[in-house]
Amino acid sequence: MLWNVDIDDFQFFSIDSINVPNKGSTAGTRRANFRANTNTEARATYPIQPGGVGPATIKISWFPSNVNTGNVRWRIQYGFHTVGSVITAPSNSIVQVQAAPGVKNQLMTQGFEIPDIFGGASGIMNFKIQRRGTHTGDTYTGIARLIGFCYRRNRIPKP
Repeated sequence: MLWNVDIDDFQFFSIDSINVPNKGSTAGTRRANFRANTNTEARATYPIQPGGVGPATIKISWFPSNVNTGNVRWRIQYGFHTVGSVITAPSNSIVQVQAAPGVKNQLMTQGFEIPDIFGGASGIMNFKIQRRGTHTGDTYTGIARLIGFCYRRNRIPKP
């Protein structure tokens, strides 16, 4: 049996469209400053269309503020709510650690795979993107400048 896979939802959230701290711009690019030694977060909500089942991917885009190296510890928290459910804070989380390249303003991306939690239903997905700067695994001493993130859900139609 062949499975058809298509992109159900695709959305790029720019810094102007999400609730973020310390907004600014670098070389004309809007960004949010996720500082070292502090926990910083941005939030967004996205409607989910009904349909087949399948995983989703979140990819963040960011760049370092200086030539330092070290690791940035990112955490994505997410939750899915159907019509009639009680909205709660995102309770699922995925952590990724990414090394800063040692090149100021070099574009970096990091992907997070979210398992299927939709079950073919429609509703909303809420996200929290965090830099866990107080964690011992976050060793980059510069500012991680988030410029946006992309959400994509692949649908695999039910047989």
